Amino acid sequence: PPAFPASGRPRHARRAGFFGNDAVIALTRLNGRAFVLNADQIQYLEATPDTIITLLNHEKILVREPVDEIVRRVIAYARSVRAMPGV
Repeated sequence: PPAFPASGRPRHARRAGFFGNDAVIALTRLNGRAFVLNADQIQYLEATPDTIITLLNHEKILVREPVDEIVRRVIAYARSVRAMPGV
C-alpha cells in the first residue's frame, strides 16, 4: 500500500497518534521515507525539478511531493487551525 493513503497521512503516524491536533503535514523524502513536518516552519518551496523545502532555520529538505501538493496540504493545515469549533 502507498505510504500516504487518501487522507495524506502516513498509516504509521495515524497509529502512533502524531495527528491529534493536525499540527503537521505528511511528506516523503526522496529515499521513500515518510515523515511529518510542522507547516509553520516552512520558509519557502522550490521546484528544481525536485521539491526543496527551506525551513525558517534555513535547513533544506528534498521531498517527492510536487510544490502544488505541499501548498494544498499547508492550506488544509492552516484552515484546520483557524476553523472555529462548532461552526
